[in-house]
Amino acid sequence: MSTAYIPNALLHYTHAFLTLALLIRLGAPQIAVDECGVSKGCFRSPVDCDSLTSCDVIVTWQETPDGGSLIFELAGMSPGYVAVGFSGNQLMSSTDVLACVDNNGATLKHFYNPVSHVNEPRTQIGVTDEAASSANGIIQCKFTRVKFLDGQPEFADLREDTYVLLARGRQSGGFLTYHTLGYSISGSKQDFSIYRAPDALPTVHPPGEGNSTASTQVPAGPTDLDATDGSHGLTSPISNGAGRQYGFTTTIIMVTLISISCLLRAI
Repeated sequence: MSTAYIPNALLHYTHAFLTLALLIRLGAPQIAVDECGVSKGCFRSPVDCDSLTSCDVIVTWQETPDGGSLIFELAGMSPGYVAVGFSGNQLMSSTDVLACVDNNGATLKHFYNPVSHVNEPRTQIGVTDEAASSANGIIQCKFTRVKFLDGQPEFADLREDTYVLLARGRQSGGFLTYHTLGYSISGSKQDFSIYRAPDALPTVHPPGEGNSTASTQVPAGPTDLDATDGSHGLTSPISNGAGRQYGFTTTIIMVTLISISCLLRAI
């Protein structure tokens, strides 16, 4: 079959478009948002993004089974850092900050803002199970943080409802510079006790007392969080995004179409 009738310009632009779409797809933070409002709390920017295509930054949280700590996932597109802050006043002052910083390798760092736009490094306390990575412009961290530390007034008490802040920008020598790439503040204080991770081991019932599959009920809670985007001054709800399987299928389709486009150009 001849393909001479296909304009070269059309093939060129089709190939370019599909390549760009694939790069955008692969460049988004890989945190599934289909669990937001179901088994995890979430805050993200833009407020209506999904992590498969368009989230600039996202943080999720979930209580540990004992309820004493929180499991956080933080990710975003940034050349320097993405950060989450905990504040009692919707301002950057008196804010406890954990930042995923890429300074020749990603690491999790602790800061405190005594006043707005001033971040001071702090000793990493109350945080375990740290994991950090940086690739293709994406910085991502996962960590477990205790809710409260006695005798540490700068360590935000997450047993209490708290405002959540997100920021991203460039770093200098491992320190955070001004959040030139944007910041967001939750429109209301967040309750960190709504979503809890299931126990690691299932409950096994004795013979004759039902099946051996344990079920975990997620406490009822809000599916949306009001969020104020500091870049645009808008308040709107966060919506659930697409699932991970859809994103994987989309990637396969894009790769296939790009391959077909390349073959047509070669004929």
